[in-house]
Amino acid sequence: MRAARVRLPDDGPILLLRLAETRCGNGEFAATNLRRAATLMPRSAGPWLALARRDEAQGKFDAAAGHYAQAAQRQPRRAPAWSGLGRAMLQLHRAQEAVDAFGTALGLRDDAVDWGNLAIALEAMGRTPEALSAAQRAASLAPELAALHANVGHLLYRLGRPPEAAAALHRALAFAPRAADVLNKLGCAYCAWGRHDESEARFREALAVDPACAAALVNLGTQLLHLRRTAEGRQCLHDALALPPHEADARGEATRVLAMLEWEETLQPSIAAAVLNESPASLVPVLELTPSARMSLEPGRLAQFARLAQGESALRAIVAGFPRLESVPKAAAERWPAIEAHFASHRGSASVDVHQTLTWLARRTQSDASETPENLDVVRYERAVRLAAQLNPPDPEHGAAWEAWIRFWHATLTWHRPRLASGLIKISSTWMTARPLVRWTPPEQVAGTLRGLFTEVYPQFSPGPCRAAGAYFAVLELHGFVDGNGRLAR
Repeated sequence: MRAARVRLPDDGPILLLRLAETRCGNGEFAATNLRRAATLMPRSAGPWLALARRDEAQGKFDAAAGHYAQAAQRQPRRAPAWSGLGRAMLQLHRAQEAVDAFGTALGLRDDAVDWGNLAIALEAMGRTPEALSAAQRAASLAPELAALHANVGHLLYRLGRPPEAAAALHRALAFAPRAADVLNKLGCAYCAWGRHDESEARFREALAVDPACAAALVNLGTQLLHLRRTAEGRQCLHDALALPPHEADARGEATRVLAMLEWEETLQPSIAAAVLNESPASLVPVLELTPSARMSLEPGRLAQFARLAQGESALRAIVAGFPRLESVPKAAAERWPAIEAHFASHRGSASVDVHQTLTWLARRTQSDASETPENLDVVRYERAVRLAAQLNPPDPEHGAAWEAWIRFWHATLTWHRPRLASGLIKISSTWMTARPLVRWTPPEQVAGTLRGLFTEVYPQFSPGPCRAAGAYFAVLELHGFVDGNGRLAR
């Protein structure tokens, strides 16, 4: 006589799996039992969830995604199935599918971790403002979780809001004061804020907590290079080259930065000669020898500005907002371009009255060495305006000449401020996470993309103000120089 089949409870397969692993230590045996249970219970999500979690723990994300999908198909209102599917899709770099899965899960339950993971997926798709909203929702639901505040800080940093990013990261540190990753993120925020001493301190603190924090080590090295403490920065980067093999990203970043540093040091004598001779001519032959590896383009940036050239109405609206010379007092008109440039670059923070500055500039007799950097800003602007009337822009087809032209003006305007690395392209962006984060064009592509913009896109703008504005925004957007191009663009 055949015994009656016993119906297992929904959690029975999970218990069987745990029992098999505990008694036998044989994961494959347990998985076999679980698959058998899934066959016996075709409408239950439980066995598939257990299989998926096992795959996920072993890094088998393709298999995990398939098993989570099976669980969701059998019990569509089982939120953990959709959450797990979203996590697996994130690991597989399928961001849109991850967003869809997390969206379904959040429709079933308001979960802080799902909101946090949704923020990561949205950021991966370039939807950073939406990612910030999701991350803030996550932190509001579970304010005791440091990782959620850290993600808010990371996204605020990505959106160019460093003071708010620092505040969010301090909230994270209140719950995890010795988290090296959060300390590294805080260092990045302070760096973007211009508070370099605090930035350096946070990178060093991260390394004190975890000497193997690769991102903090590379960030400290590049930060020291930006501060012109080249020997210290170089040593940090050489230390990064000695990191274990699994830190391939950090080792690669250190190698790239050191190569760029060597090239920029090669250029420095020619830049100094160009400033002394008040001409970019000496830079051109050196730049024509630029290593081919640094001449790669960023196609997306070229396409962006080609679209801008095709729709000039937006540029015309911007140009219409520029100050008009006739609105300037007559006595100031001759020197107005230099003064306007100075005050525009310090908009909102300048405390010196325009007329007082004009009077001081007209009566100035001291040497540059006796002046404050703030006063020399104005002197350098005036010098640049005078030189601009004497020098002709290069042929747009000559890429090296255009790069020399841009570097020359940056050096001319900032030569009195050594920390700005006059005429030198920014070597590296800081890392906010364990992987390189580049907010703008990757540094090694700046020179090639800059030349491409002027040789391929610049001629597409209508001559006159629109072409000038197009060049202005091209250089500003590339953000290739240490000071963020504020002086160069003017």
